[in-house]
Amino acid sequence: RDLILYALGIGCVDQHYIYENSSDFAAFPTYPACLEFKGEGCDIVQYPPPGMSFQTEIVGALEGTRAVLDAELAIEQRLPMPAGGC
Repeated sequence: RDLILYALGIGCVDQHYIYENSSDFAAFPTYPACLEFKGEGCDIVQYPPPGMSFQTEIVGALEGTRAVLDAELAIEQRLPMPAGGC
């Protein structure tokens, strides 16, 4: 469910990512970037997620700023993933 909602939410229309009965169904490559926001249940957690809440002061940020959001994220595949797992 989460994989499909993520793919649809970013505007993906490729059946490979949005149709779970597709023979080659897979997670969209950037999906792992949002796992910190997932939490343990079916719902997402508030922003900032607990992992970022430990920050009490950010040098150079406006007073009261608790977290900074990255403006860009990239994933580079250096080697193919083994089909049988690790």
